[in-house]
Amino acid sequence: MSNSEYVLEAVNLTKTFPGVKALDQVSLRVRPGTVHALMGENGAGKSTLMKCIYGIYSPDEGSISINGKQVSITSPRNAMDQGIAMIHQELHPVRPQTVAENIFLGRIPYKKVAGVRWVDKERLIKDTEEVFKKLGLDINPKQKVAELSTSYCQLIEIARSVSIGAKIVIMDEPTSSLTETETAILFRIINQLKNENVAIIYISHKIDEILQISDDITIMRDGQNVGTWSASEMTTDTIVNKMVGREMTDRFPPKKHTPGAEYLKVENFTSTNPHSFKNVSFSVKKGEIFGIGGLVGSQRSELMEALFGLHGISSGKLRRYFSLQNFTDPFRVIKGFGEARKLIKGLKPDVIFSKGGFVSVPVVLAGKRCKVPVIIHESDMTPGLANKLAIPSAVKVCCNFPETLDALPEGKAVLTGSPIRQELLTGDKDAARKMCGFTDEKPVILVIGGSLGAVAVNEAVRAALPELLKQFQIIHLCGKGKVDHSLKEIKGYCQFEYIKNELRDLFALADVVISRAGANAICELLALRKPNLLIPLSARASRGDQILNAHSFERQGFSLVIEEEQLTNATLLDAVHNLYENREQFINAMHNSGQQDPIATIIGLIEEAATK
Repeated sequence: MSNSEYVLEAVNLTKTFPGVKALDQVSLRVRPGTVHALMGENGAGKSTLMKCIYGIYSPDEGSISINGKQVSITSPRNAMDQGIAMIHQELHPVRPQTVAENIFLGRIPYKKVAGVRWVDKERLIKDTEEVFKKLGLDINPKQKVAELSTSYCQLIEIARSVSIGAKIVIMDEPTSSLTETETAILFRIINQLKNENVAIIYISHKIDEILQISDDITIMRDGQNVGTWSASEMTTDTIVNKMVGREMTDRFPPKKHTPGAEYLKVENFTSTNPHSFKNVSFSVKKGEIFGIGGLVGSQRSELMEALFGLHGISSGKLRRYFSLQNFTDPFRVIKGFGEARKLIKGLKPDVIFSKGGFVSVPVVLAGKRCKVPVIIHESDMTPGLANKLAIPSAVKVCCNFPETLDALPEGKAVLTGSPIRQELLTGDKDAARKMCGFTDEKPVILVIGGSLGAVAVNEAVRAALPELLKQFQIIHLCGKGKVDHSLKEIKGYCQFEYIKNELRDLFALADVVISRAGANAICELLALRKPNLLIPLSARASRGDQILNAHSFERQGFSLVIEEEQLTNATLLDAVHNLYENREQFINAMHNSGQQDPIATIIGLIEEAATK
């Protein structure tokens, strides 16, 4: 076959994360008008491959072609523009909005009336009805998504893919939450899309479904492509054997293990929500795998959440701008207050601890009404609106900055600092040095731009690389999709999209850090005693919290600061050299701060409140 016969062709895609090669020269070719199944054990690389094709990840190597033309897919939006849609296993619809608004999210039609731009609701409803008619779905476009089941949300995502004219639709475990009837509806829609020459990439662990619906099957194992076969050639046994890499002569061996004594007993467990689970009883023994099953809506998740101690309540959002929801959300807060009060009376907590946010307001208010002491932690220098409403009901308010003390009621405010992940204090610099391929001959700069990266910081660091690398080695956490592949072979410069478990090791190796100025991030730098250069998010893109945070740390002698508007090649180089040369001064200032052990301080406050 020539390349033109494939609607999608991914060739030799490679993707490496710290400590693991998730994709190793993987190729995938998909024909139009077919269902191409992608199978493999957990961790085989299926999701990583799809995220590369959909623009969530940038592959380290390889190419992607659509209809024989090589393309560069840099983001999900870009993928959609190329005719690729992806339906994720974990659905995230905008539940307060209508079905129609979800389907045309980001593409809402507008009209002008008297020079004013308004949503064209008639066209929105009409276009949605046309999509549903095409798919044979009976869903009210005006209905709120929050009122629909998970299975209907799945169908809405499919309808959204059709509405954008996608020619390649990726479905990740699409039937995981569907009943047999709903699965039949999905398969009918898939066959309809096939007839319209749409290609479906179908990821599933359900082999019977794969054999029923697919035309081609690609199997992955340990980040590699094992091979591609026609579905007609495959059986359950051959699929399993190729997935695990060996003959499975005894897929279900007899159980030889005997469970031990009873470990957990649940009797007549009933939710506080009258529409949820009632009178559930079971016991679990040591060494036993205990399964809980049921269809969507059977309250399985709610049962486990309640067993874990997780309780949901109603709450509105506190907005500083005009919105029609400002008129309805106060009633949500009132409802949440009632729900929280009922939970507090049932749980009988000794103390309530709040990190803020609008969902905390009804809980804090209910806590005061029930005479349960409330302790609040305010991360930013200036309290947010939610905490401003909650502070009068609190007995103590913890904060991260000395300046915040002046904005809080006398007698309530305590400078604690922010509790950080204790594992960050246990890093191994040798492991980090090995991971990055660095030597011990030059000091190390760690650059952190946040989980999504920071364009201004990334560009400034890369522009200054030739000068910086004369004296330093650089670890650059640049954010999703922001790796510069042209710089991959530069000695002493190591890029990652993000880091999870190994972050503690990178911190241990770093001599100085360049970072944004989010409250939690800079409190971690304080706890780790890392001299740092802060480049706060511009006030044009935020309410200015990071600028205030950064200058507070600067005044205390913990940090140097360059505001984004003053960030140039020259100012960055001067600041880095100044920071490194005077690093001992910054370390000493952090060592002598009053925020030595935030966790112990906060726990002490909680224990004190509980005993009064």
